[in-house]
Amino acid sequence: MKKEVKTNKAADGNKSELSQSLSPNSDSGVETKPKLFRGESVPGNQSSPLLTNTSDTSKSVNSSEKSLYLKLLMDPPSIKRSLVRISHEILESNRGGDDLILLGLANGGIEISAVVAEIITQIENVEVPHFVLNASKFRDDFSIRGEKEVHQTDIAVSLEGKRVILIDDVLFTGRTVRSAFQALLEYGRPTFVKLAVLVDRGHREFPIRPDFVGKNIPTSLTETVTANDTGVWLEKFNG
Repeated sequence: MKKEVKTNKAADGNKSELSQSLSPNSDSGVETKPKLFRGESVPGNQSSPLLTNTSDTSKSVNSSEKSLYLKLLMDPPSIKRSLVRISHEILESNRGGDDLILLGLANGGIEISAVVAEIITQIENVEVPHFVLNASKFRDDFSIRGEKEVHQTDIAVSLEGKRVILIDDVLFTGRTVRSAFQALLEYGRPTFVKLAVLVDRGHREFPIRPDFVGKNIPTSLTETVTANDTGVWLEKFNG
């Protein structure tokens, strides 16, 4: 018998091309290479800006900077396979779906958490709650960055005694994840908190290591990593 749970209405009510293309029952093909330059739209991603690396970017790009190169690191089928594997690893680690709660970090982790929740439901025949966690105000650089995320925290249940999986798209310095640890404690004391990310690009500034990783991608500080409906992209700009 399926458990009746509350889920993130924002994510459920705004299914994008990513959710459809990464659905376990879909037959997604490889997207064509988009013109992923600052100030230009990304083909195939008009309906959802959720799966973008807005939490940890290496630097701000101004109008005088030009793209030196753009490289596709993961296409949609690769992302799909990674998320299926991560879902299985989460279930194996937890020995099932009991007491699991997925928290998608605003903004990059929201869409991914919805997809992982759907995959887990199909594997275990049990619905796993997934919510949005906006931890921006808990960042140690909040006074500099401000609150850029547009999606607010919508956790509708207590996390007391639950098994929480934080989910994000790109792990970089670790500052967003560190602040998420602090933010989620307002909702109770979980049994454990683990971290799942689609991409780990390195350059940590806090001692944080993900438990579940789609792909480790070595990068330099002059490069940016962006995840969207067309794939995961590496781009380098000159100053």
